[in-house]
Amino acid sequence: MSDYYQLFTVDSIQRDELEILKVLEAIRDKSISNDLKLLNYFKEIPVSFPATIDHISDDVVELTVHPSQAVAMIGQKMTFLKSSHFPHDVMAKVQRVRVEKQHAVISRMSYVHIRSERRENVRVKVLGEFDVLFRGKDFSFRGKLYDISLTGLSFLAPERSDISGEIVGEVSVFLAESVLDVPARLLRVLDDGASKRYILNLEPTARIENSISQFIFQQQTEIIKELKGRS
Repeated sequence: MSDYYQLFTVDSIQRDELEILKVLEAIRDKSISNDLKLLNYFKEIPVSFPATIDHISDDVVELTVHPSQAVAMIGQKMTFLKSSHFPHDVMAKVQRVRVEKQHAVISRMSYVHIRSERRENVRVKVLGEFDVLFRGKDFSFRGKLYDISLTGLSFLAPERSDISGEIVGEVSVFLAESVLDVPARLLRVLDDGASKRYILNLEPTARIENSISQFIFQQQTEIIKELKGRS
């Protein structure tokens, strides 16, 4: 989850939360305008809708939220709060969500920098299974595509003790109707349960960029269908 945000403190954790709650109380009491929006990511697609503050007790806030927002909140177990009345964006932990009631309960609010909003390219977490082959002069191994953007992708594969550092090679992505061959550089390796997630930087040609764009659009369409189906 830290890929999405970076926590920071203006005064202290407790005082920051008190200031955030003061703004939310003012919005609830209609002494300032309600421009509150929530932001979540569902399979890397941003989901952002207005929210209404129903009740505040100590540091617990009850909200009326959009059904799609509720689904995304369940998946992430947190949400971002955005308002012009905040000096910075806010992150809150999700305590409880009822999609059918459009109801959510949040707490433990902190100021954050939202890293995910600074991405230069759209990234999607893929639906379905697509094989990936990453190879170079002295190595070759396969995995399953995890997510992709125009300039990068990651894939899941067993740990390789001989793979470390920034190595350069070529990655092949086996899509349903085509194979994309792209020069790639390994940036880092992350733990992902029983597997490792290998994160690559891509150097696509204009033709490959067009193919990736079409694939991302198809994935986005399916993800939005899934999100609406759960709402």
